[in-house]
Amino acid sequence: MAAQGIIQFKSGSKERGNIWQTITKNPNYHKNFFNSVTSRGVRDRFTIILRRCKAKKLSDLIYYWKIKNLTRKLMQKPKVLKKKISAEKELAIDIRKRAMETIGQTSKRSKSDECQDDKIKERKKRRTDGDTLAWLEKKRKTERDLKYKELQLEEQRQEREFQQRERKEETKLMQKNKNK
Repeated sequence: MAAQGIIQFKSGSKERGNIWQTITKNPNYHKNFFNSVTSRGVRDRFTIILRRCKAKKLSDLIYYWKIKNLTRKLMQKPKVLKKKISAEKELAIDIRKRAMETIGQTSKRSKSDECQDDKIKERKKRRTDGDTLAWLEKKRKTERDLKYKELQLEEQRQEREFQQRERKEETKLMQKNKNK
């Protein structure tokens, strides 16, 4: 069917429709099917076959990539295993050496390990009394400042209330004077 030139023309065009008509008139096509075949039936049959072919190609492609990934992983496993085995061997040799050391050698090694640890991270220091006192002094000062600010705000609030009361009393007196 592809040899007839179906793919050459745009789907839905007159030329493509004419090609479907010529395919239905072809006697070689009718041998496998019924005696009367329409162009629509031929076209539907062709699309079904084409879809099956595309699906099969897609599944084959997916299968190919899965196999490729699996083989790549299998090829990498020996490298990973070799690294792991060599690391375990080095650890075993180190442990054997430590077991065979004398007490003097062990103490030297532990001292050198401590020196390396000191270089890597500094030891924590306890706070001295001066640090504690300075911290307490700072805390006391901040609390004192907060209390002072609170007192100022309270004074301002009381002052406003007092002024409002005076205004109310003045307005009441003025109203009484007007009413008399």
